[in-house]
Amino acid sequence: MHPYKLKLAEFLPIFLQGLNKLLDLGGNFVTTTTSYHDTVELAGKATKNRRDEIYYIIGFPPGPEKKMRKHLEKALRDLQTDYIDLCFSYLYGTDEGFEIYRKFQKEGKIRFIGLSQHDPRLHEWAIRKGYVDFIQAPYNRLSMIKQGTGDNI
Repeated sequence: MHPYKLKLAEFLPIFLQGLNKLLDLGGNFVTTTTSYHDTVELAGKATKNRRDEIYYIIGFPPGPEKKMRKHLEKALRDLQTDYIDLCFSYLYGTDEGFEIYRKFQKEGKIRFIGLSQHDPRLHEWAIRKGYVDFIQAPYNRLSMIKQGTGDNI
């Protein structure tokens, strides 16, 4: 059966088994965003006893600090951890947004700040400003070409 047609009760054991198998085989990170349904919570359930084996790479959009903190705190609760290894902005970036990510970093709630965006010009902007510790480059080349940003990569 296609995973999108499974109910959560049916999908969860498959997800838990798959993610634990990934860790057993040497995989060491999970990446998702707070906007992808309940994937952060699922990742937390799947890895709750294996925190020392895994890096969490979690994204949430920039915005007002209150909204960003709400995303961060929910992710921390869902993952059952007190910090996120790599936290990335997606969709767009703002000076204010990256200042808020840096504040969370100083609080010890995130270790590294990144950006995931389909427009390489935004990556360049964030790097030149010194806002990011890492870039999570898009991997869907067809989407990039369709958007007009993949022709010179």
